[in-house]
Amino acid sequence: TSTLPVQLDLAVDLLDKNGKVIVLTEKATQKIVSCKPDGSANVSTLNLTLDVKDGASAASVDALKLTFVMSSPDASGIPLMKDDYVQAKLRLTLPEGITVDLENIESDVI
Repeated sequence: TSTLPVQLDLAVDLLDKNGKVIVLTEKATQKIVSCKPDGSANVSTLNLTLDVKDGASAASVDALKLTFVMSSPDASGIPLMKDDYVQAKLRLTLPEGITVDLENIESDVI
C-alpha cells in the first residue's frame, strides 16, 4: 500500500555473509504503483521468486538487499507530504525449509 505520489521500482538481491551478491537465475524486480490521482492509497501486489543460479548455494544467504528507485509517471503534480507512506506485508516461503545446527548457533542470532 502506498500513498506516495511516485512509482517505486523495487529490486531484490540476496547477499552472503560478506555482503556479496548471490547470482540469481533472473533479476528480481517489480513496480509499486503511485497513489491514486486523488492522493489516496493504492495497493500493489508483489510476488518475487528468488532462485539462485546453478553453482550458487541458497544456504549461503545472509541478507536481503532491497533497492527502491522513484519515478513519477502517474501522479505528477501531487505534492509529497510528510504523512505519505509505503506499507508492506512480507511473507517468505522456503520450499526446502531451513536446517539449523543448534550446536553451532551464535547467541546473537536468536
